[in-house]
Amino acid sequence: MSLSNNYPAELPLLNLDFANAGVLDPRITFTRASTATYFDYAGVLRTAQNNIARFDYNPSTLAAQGLLIEEQRTNSMLRSEEFSDASWTKGGATVTANSTTAPSGTTTADTLVEDTSTGQHRVYRTTSGTTNTNPYTISFFAKASTRTRVYVGLAEGTSFVRQGNAVFDLSAGTVVSATAGSGGATGGSATIQNVGNGWYRCAYTLTLGGTDTSIFNDINLVSTGTTISYTGNGTSGLFIWGAQLEAGAFATSYIPTTTTALTRNADVASMTGTNFSSWFNAVEGTLLVRCSLPANPPVSPAAGSFPRISSINDNLDDNNIEMFLDGSSPFYVRSRVRSGAVNQAIGNGTTGLSLNTQFSSAIAYKINDFAASDRGLLSWTDTSGTIPTVNKLGIGNQKSDLYLNGYIQRISYYPTRLANAQLQALTGT
Repeated sequence: MSLSNNYPAELPLLNLDFANAGVLDPRITFTRASTATYFDYAGVLRTAQNNIARFDYNPSTLAAQGLLIEEQRTNSMLRSEEFSDASWTKGGATVTANSTTAPSGTTTADTLVEDTSTGQHRVYRTTSGTTNTNPYTISFFAKASTRTRVYVGLAEGTSFVRQGNAVFDLSAGTVVSATAGSGGATGGSATIQNVGNGWYRCAYTLTLGGTDTSIFNDINLVSTGTTISYTGNGTSGLFIWGAQLEAGAFATSYIPTTTTALTRNADVASMTGTNFSSWFNAVEGTLLVRCSLPANPPVSPAAGSFPRISSINDNLDDNNIEMFLDGSSPFYVRSRVRSGAVNQAIGNGTTGLSLNTQFSSAIAYKINDFAASDRGLLSWTDTSGTIPTVNKLGIGNQKSDLYLNGYIQRISYYPTRLANAQLQALTGT
């Protein structure tokens, strides 16, 4: 029998369709104590005000990506859209301010143009107040013009001994190279994301590993290959906009700055009280989630810090029915039922989650009868265990922590323990 014939006849008692609704269900409590950016249905970067949820779209394909949930991050890069400002030092190059349309739809993007000198052609600055034993990610938006490749580098603020760099091809939309660092720096991974209209967001992550409290960063024009030192012609260049330096092993949504570093607070979404108890069945049920990871996903989650896709819990980590990300790239979904701080049932889903690709996972529970399914395949079953006492649905988080840093398209809840074949049918599409 095909999986399509195994869909449950009953409708879910809770059905949160974030990809198509465009507004939050009034039963959801949502907070974020800051503004935050997102791409709208036309692929334009917009700003959501405090405590307003972000329904994000893929800026290249314009496909709805659903509810964006992110952890707190700070952009330490000042004058993030003003490369012509004196705080950005120019070396072998000039900057023409506000010369073309940026991803925000405003004429605020700058042109970086090489001069006729021999050497590097770049803009650069040093950012203070960093803890260089932790990973940092630099990101910026770039668009090809008469130059089609761009280089970005990170280095120890004063010594320049610990450093690394990446080169991006803005014509092909690819990462050309990414060094693993030198002089004790580690990591050195890079990603590039198509954000439409010829623009790409380039990101590079490195752990410098030193004790300095500042980071030197530069953006260079590239002549051919990975060559950044050459004799310029005085006219060639490309467009840049929206630089960001954040503590973390991946880039998050853009945080614009002017004269001070700015913080985007975490997105916290949940259901509690009667908004939760009105649909939750304490005896048996099935939780289904459809979501996706962005171009720059959470990497190598540390033990106990696994990003939650969705978590029915007691606002602690003692009682849970939940799904979360595990492993390093490629990721997989781990699901579990936990009661009284003891795992009753737990297991892994299919490996190899693809970035920017929607996937569905489900977990079903009933006393001594548990199962989970991921992308159409039965992940695991367990015939022994009790049901936890819970009072909250965490959406892309657990107890206002362990954020997904991704997109949730749908959350559905059936007040019955669906059959294994039904779990596979629901997650196979």
